[in-house]
Amino acid sequence: MGRMEIFKFVLDTLAVVGTWGAVLVALKLSRASAKKAAEDAEARAGLVAARNLGRLRSIYFGAKQISTVMEHGRGSFARANQFEIPLPVSWRNDLRGIDVDVLAQLLPLPNYCASRLGRAVGELVNIVGDMEATGAVWHTSNQDLRDAWLKTWGHRASETIVILRIAIDECEKAARVHAPNFTAEELGLG
Repeated sequence: MGRMEIFKFVLDTLAVVGTWGAVLVALKLSRASAKKAAEDAEARAGLVAARNLGRLRSIYFGAKQISTVMEHGRGSFARANQFEIPLPVSWRNDLRGIDVDVLAQLLPLPNYCASRLGRAVGELVNIVGDMEATGAVWHTSNQDLRDAWLKTWGHRASETIVILRIAIDECEKAARVHAPNFTAEELGLG
């Protein structure tokens, strides 16, 4: 083996080692970048959770109101000739405020928080929609049918409360971790 062949072998070996080294460095940097992006996304989700906690609590208490009123006030509602939904407009606005954009920003939170929240909000929207649709035919239905509707809505709302409570707890945890000392101005509320 001549000098030229040895020199060429050394250069080829260095090229292979350099290529592998470059690949390993790129993988390490990529992993670090992905980890940082995940941490940033979770921090952003915590801030979004902190910003929407008041709205989520309002939705929770509205759902409890539906459940309680439908379960315990069934008799008076069933005997009424007209059905009025006992929900304030502000609650409906809070319900509309948890939209796809908010849920997408909450995706990095653990324990499927955004999924649970989306299911709960969607179910509450369906319950309110059913109430509104049924209100138009309320006067034509008998008391047993009305009572069955009220019982169904109350039961659906009470099931939704459980899912909503879990999602709110996750949002509260994220807000405590990522936005412990936030002010209203920082969150765009002031």
